[in-house]
Amino acid sequence: MEIMQELAEQVGRNELPKGGSDAATNCARELLKELGRGALERLVKVHFANYKKI
Repeated sequence: MEIMQELAEQVGRNELPKGGSDAATNCARELLKELGRGALERLVKVHFANYKKI
């Protein structure tokens, strides 16, 4: 199973958007609200620009 699919299943999503798109940033914001910063840091690349946006 692809790692992105495994991560999506861990957080109860069908998929997690990839890259620096608005969809990825919005999803990260939702996950931050739902699961907290610790969980978010397991799911996203913290050195990417969209992490800094949230």
